[in-house]
Amino acid sequence: MRERRGYEKVVFPLLVFVIIGMALNGSVSNVSEPVTPLMIIHEDCQEYTKDADGDGANGIIEDQSCQDYPYSDGGGETDTPNGQTSLNPPYQTYWDLSVDFTRTFINLQCGGILANCAGTNFQNEVQFYCWFDQNVMTSDWYSIFDRAFNQIQSIPDDGSQGVYANTCLAFPPSNMPTTMPTNGGQYEAPIADNPNGSRNGGGGVK
Repeated sequence: MRERRGYEKVVFPLLVFVIIGMALNGSVSNVSEPVTPLMIIHEDCQEYTKDADGDGANGIIEDQSCQDYPYSDGGGETDTPNGQTSLNPPYQTYWDLSVDFTRTFINLQCGGILANCAGTNFQNEVQFYCWFDQNVMTSDWYSIFDRAFNQIQSIPDDGSQGVYANTCLAFPPSNMPTTMPTNGGQYEAPIADNPNGSRNGGGGVK
């Protein structure tokens, strides 16, 4: 039996290390997180089952203060006065924040599965997002964006309304994208498709 040469003794463990590394890499989510850390949603606004300020409205789903300014450097469910915050570090766009929030809802309420999530059965997360927007949020995302950008100007316009329009208001409806658009600042992994779902997703109560 021949003795292994020196380079073979080095190459073999290296090969094993590379293979293990590739296997582990394949098990990690394919979400590409933003290179620069972004300002994300305030804890009060993320906690959609809790009423932090006692006004009867829970999190960003219901609370006007959260909808007007949802970021973690603001007051959460307490009003954030204009000019109180800065734009450093960069902010997650409101579109990406709304997508991450909806994905978090699906993960917490439905175990990350679209089938029978909140009484619906959609094929993909885009359809669910647009249903959630109309049936769960007290104001739809487009109106929330419009108020923040154009009416009270609590947040600089970051283009979120345009992304929303090209997604949930796509015409004809068959032009709705089947994968979630991103502005490059989403942290939550995409929700897997539900091949046995339907385009209209079934029911659901607001």
